[in-house]
Amino acid sequence: PDAPTNVVAFVSGGTLTMTWSPGAAGGPATSYVVEAGSTGGASDIANLTVTATRFVFNPVPNGVYFLRVRAQNAAGASMP
Repeated sequence: PDAPTNVVAFVSGGTLTMTWSPGAAGGPATSYVVEAGSTGGASDIANLTVTATRFVFNPVPNGVYFLRVRAQNAAGASMP
């Protein structure tokens, strides 16, 4: 599938909320992989599979995190 679009992430009161829209082409996504890293392009903090276009995590420790999301289906995973 195409990569997700309109990715938005924010922290409020220690809760991380991340939302996105499905990609426009490449077949529908059956799930999404949310990756969190300590540097850009890394996924050394978290690598989680979700089925919705929204992800909520609580509590988020103070710090700087780099987030990305990939769409996936039987054909494979998209670019972030």
